[in-house]
Amino acid sequence: MLYRRKMFQNSIFSRLIITFLVILLPVYLLSAAIHKWGVAIIRTQIINSMKSQMDYHKIIFENELDRILNLQYECLSDQELLELANFSQEIFNFDIAKSINRLQNRLYTLKNSSIYIENVKVIIPLIEKTISSENGVSAISDKDKDIINSFSDNNISKLESENNILFSRIRNNSFDNKNIKPRFVLQVQLSNSMLQNTFKTFNSYDGSGALIFYPNKNYLLTTLNDYEITNQITEVITKNNEVLDNYNRTISIGKNKYIVFYKKLSSKNIWIASYIPEKQVFLPLNKYKYLLWIFTIISMFIIAIFSFSTHKFLQRPLKKLVKSFQRVEAGEIKFTIKHNANDEFQYLYTRFNAMLEYINNLIEQVYTQKIMNQKAELKQLQSQINPHFLFNSFFILQRMIQGDDKENAVKFCRFLGQYFQYVTRNAKDEMPLYKEIEHARNYLEIQAIRFSNISIKFEELPKKYENFLVPRLILQPIIENAFEHGFNKKANERLIYIGFKETIEGLYCIVEDNGNNVDEEELSKLNKYFSEDNSGEVESTGLLNINKRIRLKFGGSSGLSVSRGEMGGFKVVIFFENKEEYNV
Repeated sequence: MLYRRKMFQNSIFSRLIITFLVILLPVYLLSAAIHKWGVAIIRTQIINSMKSQMDYHKIIFENELDRILNLQYECLSDQELLELANFSQEIFNFDIAKSINRLQNRLYTLKNSSIYIENVKVIIPLIEKTISSENGVSAISDKDKDIINSFSDNNISKLESENNILFSRIRNNSFDNKNIKPRFVLQVQLSNSMLQNTFKTFNSYDGSGALIFYPNKNYLLTTLNDYEITNQITEVITKNNEVLDNYNRTISIGKNKYIVFYKKLSSKNIWIASYIPEKQVFLPLNKYKYLLWIFTIISMFIIAIFSFSTHKFLQRPLKKLVKSFQRVEAGEIKFTIKHNANDEFQYLYTRFNAMLEYINNLIEQVYTQKIMNQKAELKQLQSQINPHFLFNSFFILQRMIQGDDKENAVKFCRFLGQYFQYVTRNAKDEMPLYKEIEHARNYLEIQAIRFSNISIKFEELPKKYENFLVPRLILQPIIENAFEHGFNKKANERLIYIGFKETIEGLYCIVEDNGNNVDEEELSKLNKYFSEDNSGEVESTGLLNINKRIRLKFGGSSGLSVSRGEMGGFKVVIFFENKEEYNV
């Protein structure tokens, strides 16, 4: 898994994807920055527009309230009002009726002077009358008396609210004794419906609205009647005692955010505010946001299409070529690769196939030549073994017959026949290891008959390696070497040992004697020849011939090594590398 991850990180395909992403990333970031810049511009424009609208309505509403108040002040000097407020017994009822009628007309004119005025009335406690532009003349009520009594000595005019209705009230300002109650109060009732209609111009977005509120006077007038929103807005504005120059903020109400604009009338404690859902502000930009996402998806799709196209036309042929080289590295060379398109890879594949064909031809030539050399060396070895051994065997057999030792003569003839049958067999150059061991054992039995002072220790071959294919005639020459060189100066008991050692890497075959003719310099020289290719420098006979044949069969890690054994004599170790393909 780690190897595959590294291969992907280092592959052309992954680098192409990264390159495309690096190229498109600045474009995408620029688009995102433009989108963000557009959002900021539109937000600023909307905020400035709402500020301007808020300033305009604030000025209009403030001026209208001031104008209404000025008209109220003008009425304070009205002749009929003064006469009725200063009623005396000399004035006849007819004159009072005329004054009331003219005053009522004046009040009606005042009402019609502004669309924001709902009703105008005068409360005159002296005549116990209330004169209204809408309801005419009526007796003074308890509520009207409370209005008269609510004025303090220092208050001439005031703006109040009752039952969520806004009133502008003004009293007469000419009296001698401050403790005397007002002779009249002129009251203007503002129209909630007209105020709502005026401020509905703020409802330009879905979910937006406006409100007018009078803190601590229980007056709140909204255009949407959404009191959950308006109550929180009024609470935030009044709680923080906002600075007049900083009159917009974002307020979170539930899951929604609102941009709130507010302004306080400069001469009165009345606030006007408007609010817009923040999502409505950015609604015009949603299409640009969608376009940005579409651009992103299209970009990713283009990257994917281009990357997979590149993967198909470039990465796959390269990957196929790399795998082919890996097969060659693993030793597989008898195959060809195909490419259907007529492009540069067609040339590479053709040259790769030509290279493999050339390598196959070279290997076949070299391998055939080595096999021929190997067979020639084997023939030479057989010719070296047969005459020498044949002469001695016949002399021994002659002595047995002359000595009338028929039992040993029969046994000797059987061993000798099996021996020459194996040596002279030319059908196969490789044999299972157990047969090579049987031949070596047969050879030792013949030698034991020839020399009575020879002891043999032969261990069993591991069953796993019984069918292990090895070159023919590799053990007998090593054993024969012990008789010719190890025992030539040893007259007493001669011992020869053949053993096997199985490891994970492979099988070790050990041939050891107790001879005393061991030269350390000769051992070092032989080991050097075994580890190097000295076929052109040293005569290919005996141990060197066996080593060459084993290494040719099993590779460079296999072969012979020599040393002084534990019994003091000559020790030869043959190593066979453990590979399944070497088994029968």
